[in-house]
Amino acid sequence: CEGNVSQGGRNMWRTQLTMTEQMRLLRRLFMHTVERFAPLSDEVFLDVTNGNHDQTQRFQETRPDDGHATEQAISVSDALELNAAAFGHVTVRVPPLDQGYMTVPVGDSIMTVAHGHQWRRGQSLNWIANQALNATNVAACQFLQHGHEHQYSVSTTANRTVICSPAYDGGSLWLANGSAGRRGGLSYVTRSGELSDLRLV
Repeated sequence: CEGNVSQGGRNMWRTQLTMTEQMRLLRRLFMHTVERFAPLSDEVFLDVTNGNHDQTQRFQETRPDDGHATEQAISVSDALELNAAAFGHVTVRVPPLDQGYMTVPVGDSIMTVAHGHQWRRGQSLNWIANQALNATNVAACQFLQHGHEHQYSVSTTANRTVICSPAYDGGSLWLANGSAGRRGGLSYVTRSGELSDLRLV
């Protein structure tokens, strides 16, 4: 969701949808995605974290796990439970209490899923190092997935891969200084910490 808190609320005039319309659209996109992937696999995960735009408000600090994106994912999870025959193999995962990211297994690889506003642009590997220093579960990740920077990128070390997904709307003009990023989402395969078949869809 674009939300209404970013840049002190100054984006509200340029945002085409109201907050309830944004949440409805996000929820329906989640549901549509699950409906398309559910028949294709024995196990499907919908992993959702909140971004800086998903904060409900900023005049009082709220928890990083409590926001518009995770609430819509939880709503989808509730709906999926109504049809266990079709969706019993689908799991919706959101961060634990008071945490703005999650480290989860995907097949035989370990992923940390974050929006990416937790660090400055280009500092994702430093964020992982600081998390490891503080003994969080991020230390175990082989992949860090995020999208805050709005532009597709991949960076690696010997045993970690950081993947930034682009925005479907091309990113904001404010962020890109007038140049739009490539639109779309990333598709890729992971196996034992290795990345392959990376495509922009």
